[in-house]
Amino acid sequence: MVATLTLTETIIERLERGEAEVRIGASVAEYCELLDELEELPYVITYADCEIVAKMGEATERHELLCGNIIGIFYMNYLNKPDCRVYGSNCAVYSIEDERG
Repeated sequence: MVATLTLTETIIERLERGEAEVRIGASVAEYCELLDELEELPYVITYADCEIVAKMGEATERHELLCGNIIGIFYMNYLNKPDCRVYGSNCAVYSIEDERG
């Protein structure tokens, strides 16, 4: 017996595995069906050039409020410390220690 995944299951599995964006060839009808199935999930689904393009959705208001408050707390506590910076979660940070293991 061969197990097959639906289009919805395939997209969800790939996104949850960490793919930033999933592109799958599909018809407009398949895209419309997918929108109905994924309506309640946090994915951005678009259709372009005969492809369904899926990616993780935007952060929730609650998440952004929490991040903003944490950044504010760190900023106020480390404002006058030399060489201290506070970044949001959308900034990649490189550390020399990463190379040392």
